[in-house]
Amino acid sequence: MIIRTGRIGLLLVVPLIFLTFVLLFIIFKLDEENTMRSVKKTETDVVELAQRMITNELSRSSADILYLSSLASLPDLLENRQNQVAKERLESNYQQFMNNHDGYSQFRVINKQGEEVIRVDKVASRTFLTLPENLQNKSGRYYFKKGLLLKAGEIYVSPFDLNVELGQIQEPRNPTLRFVAPLYGYGEDTPL
Repeated sequence: MIIRTGRIGLLLVVPLIFLTFVLLFIIFKLDEENTMRSVKKTETDVVELAQRMITNELSRSSADILYLSSLASLPDLLENRQNQVAKERLESNYQQFMNNHDGYSQFRVINKQGEEVIRVDKVASRTFLTLPENLQNKSGRYYFKKGLLLKAGEIYVSPFDLNVELGQIQEPRNPTLRFVAPLYGYGEDTPL
């Protein structure tokens, strides 16, 4: 009789152990699915936040370029290209802007022939004006050509590429996104 009771007990315990393992497996799978849903939700939230941040940064940069292309001293320079006072005022305004705004490494004013008229560089949080003898011709660059096609108030945003100085890729490598806006003087139908 003891042997028989042991067999009955064993017959009851084995299914209970099996049922326990099945329940634990189901609970584990449900928890795994909930964890995956939570991870996917978190990743989606991160991507949406990054998208909003990029959109905000692009909007801010677009607003900045429109502001910089409409400074009060600009018409004086456009009307008389040799107006040194207007040029110095613009250089000062652009340099001050660069000092107060992170995220920009260069600001350029380029004439219709592709020659830089003004260039402000920022290196390690320090800004400086480029000397006239170091200004470059950018007429062969794609962003200059795109800029010539723009109407007043329009902006061209380039794809990311590496910055090129004096025909060479800048070292250390500097991935660059360019914002281009045309500068129109009084009565002109082509940009500066």
